[in-house]
Amino acid sequence: MAISAAFIWSSGELNIVHRAESRAESERLVSYLQEETPNHRLLVWGFPSYLYVLVGAKPPSVLAFPPHLFDAPEAGSSGHDEVAEVRKILAQRPEAIVVQEPLPAGPVNLHTTALVDAYLRSCRRMRSFTLLDHSGPQMQRVYSRCSDPKQSEA
Repeated sequence: MAISAAFIWSSGELNIVHRAESRAESERLVSYLQEETPNHRLLVWGFPSYLYVLVGAKPPSVLAFPPHLFDAPEAGSSGHDEVAEVRKILAQRPEAIVVQEPLPAGPVNLHTTALVDAYLRSCRRMRSFTLLDHSGPQMQRVYSRCSDPKQSEA
């Protein structure tokens, strides 16, 4: 019992202020994504993959969990070609890409991350959100206005 209590205490679950801040920031992130993805074309490149559900977007690939695409040790484990999957996803012209920085992988898949990095250079808007979880603060950068190169900054 004492071990359980110590674990709960050290986990931050009882920190009501941080939990409230995290919930509010998550709501801001979801609201922003809903504005930036009117056609629900979203790519989550990192975590949290539950954003697909909250935004009403279908995961852009059968490899719905992002580490399958960017974590080098995952390469080939799904039976799918990750590079081909990322090319297919980017061909769908995601309206927004949520990138966790740094990516929770080591080493990263250099081929797939290079494809996504090249796509991000075409995005004209970037906004950062900091989500809190059991590991502490997690930086999420939302790159948007990517799908139409002629679209102007609003």
